[in-house]
Amino acid sequence: MAASCPAPPESARGVREVERRLASLLRTLRDERKWTRDELARRADLNRDHVGAVERGEATLTFDVLLRFLQAFDLQPSAFFRREELSVLREGSGPGPRPRKRRFPEHAQRPYTTTLGAALNYERELRKKHWSQETLAAAVGIPRARLSRIENGTARPSVVLVLQLAQAMKIDPVKLFFFIRVRARRRNRG
Repeated sequence: MAASCPAPPESARGVREVERRLASLLRTLRDERKWTRDELARRADLNRDHVGAVERGEATLTFDVLLRFLQAFDLQPSAFFRREELSVLREGSGPGPRPRKRRFPEHAQRPYTTTLGAALNYERELRKKHWSQETLAAAVGIPRARLSRIENGTARPSVVLVLQLAQAMKIDPVKLFFFIRVRARRRNRG
């Protein structure tokens, strides 16, 4: 019996809406701190033009670029995705039944950081009772090889794709990002 999963927002309109919400929230976070684009670019170690393109929704926001933004804002990914502005992205993921107490894998026992790929792999195998990469890749409409590269940490997925993967597995993105921590940057840049 094949596992059922909700259809990801495949339409270009749905993807654009998610990207628009993310861009709007990043701009809001910058405005709350009264930072210019130059200041955010310096703190995130990004090009000023790229910061502007992301805020306008003209550039694809990859997960590693999002982590740079969050590092500059001193926010953890789980806190970012708990924000009310992104609550609509969690609809349909639902809390589901309360999971049994479980032992976390070795990568999750590290105190501050793990990779997105390790977290995806863990959730895919735990929550979906050992879903294969083929099953999850087909659920979101990407090649299995791409999902494999994401789980191995050699591909840079867009934030929208990460949200689609979470939606296909019926998990709240906050749970996916629980073990991903942004390391504090050293402030002694010369």
